[in-house]
Amino acid sequence: MVSLVDGSKATTPPLLADGGGVVPAPPKCWQCQQPDVVGRQKRLPHYRKYRKFPSGFAMRYSPSGRCVHAVEQHQGETHLPLRANRFGLSVALATPFAEDRSIDLPRLVAHARQSLADGCSSVTVFGTTGEGASLGHNERQRALGALVGAGIDPRSQLVVGIAAPSVEDAIARGRAGLMLGCPSFLLAPPFYFKGCGDEGLFDWIAAVLMGLGPKASNVILYHIPQVTAVGLSMALVDRLKKAFPQQITGVKDSSGDWANAQALLKQHGDLHILIGDERLLARAMSLGASGAITGLANIAPDLMLPLIDGIEEPRVNAMVELVLPYAVTAAVKALVGLRRNDNDPIAWSRMRAPLASLGESDVRKLGAAIDAIRSRRAA
Repeated sequence: MVSLVDGSKATTPPLLADGGGVVPAPPKCWQCQQPDVVGRQKRLPHYRKYRKFPSGFAMRYSPSGRCVHAVEQHQGETHLPLRANRFGLSVALATPFAEDRSIDLPRLVAHARQSLADGCSSVTVFGTTGEGASLGHNERQRALGALVGAGIDPRSQLVVGIAAPSVEDAIARGRAGLMLGCPSFLLAPPFYFKGCGDEGLFDWIAAVLMGLGPKASNVILYHIPQVTAVGLSMALVDRLKKAFPQQITGVKDSSGDWANAQALLKQHGDLHILIGDERLLARAMSLGASGAITGLANIAPDLMLPLIDGIEEPRVNAMVELVLPYAVTAAVKALVGLRRNDNDPIAWSRMRAPLASLGESDVRKLGAAIDAIRSRRAA
């Protein structure tokens, strides 16, 4: 028997409970058809438990009110309880542009507020999906002011992306957030000079952190080598977190490399390890990851939320595979326009140079395919 916090009981299959004999395949969950060792059972909010059973099955209680699953462990991996102080799901907010390619502030604010209403715990602005490297200092200040002025809490609901090749510019971009009370930043490494090595990268990041000062108390290092061509090694992360323990709180791994994510979780599990590749998120959460900053949350936050609870959502994987052959940022923005049913059909398709928009036929094709994926029942 399994005791829940309200005193109710749930019966586990005897062979799972006492460890004898051969463990049969667990029954299917009535809600989502995934394996479920406890069967049909009422869930309680804000309660999570983890318990191991023989033959590689593990029972997991999720805080979201969703079903309880037996998750077959991947060979060589030890599944952990979902961490209590999770970062959660942050939308890598896409940036809409007006006809003159200035930031469309009303649409930006509306999209950010709706993303929070849809279940995202925060919005991350000026990241890769937000075309942050193409946005100047003054327009960043105006955008941040509009977001905060619209009621988005800079202390808990806002993460500011910093992508700049010079220390001075990186500090200036960070101070735009600090001026409004935002302590949280997604800091990419300098991306122009290649092959600098850990020593040079440490000096650059250290200079930025010292320039921002202690008020920048929630800095997430950004590992996305396929874009920056500059990676963050395990040794560099270790050195930085020890040198700046009051500022560096996490690492976002957008490399799509599962081995790298595993290494971060194993060696730097004291930090918030965030996953950028949605296909790896649920698996990483079961190994102690803290959440995600993700572009797909712009268009499918409802499907992303189960992943934060460590529950696979095959429709998310299908959406990622669908979008990847296209220019990803342009595809995500076009899909935001379709999802929001915007009265200006091309408002969300506009890109800031040097990036280019998708063609109308590609947008229609993508939209129809996404609708078809969404209409499937959860596997």
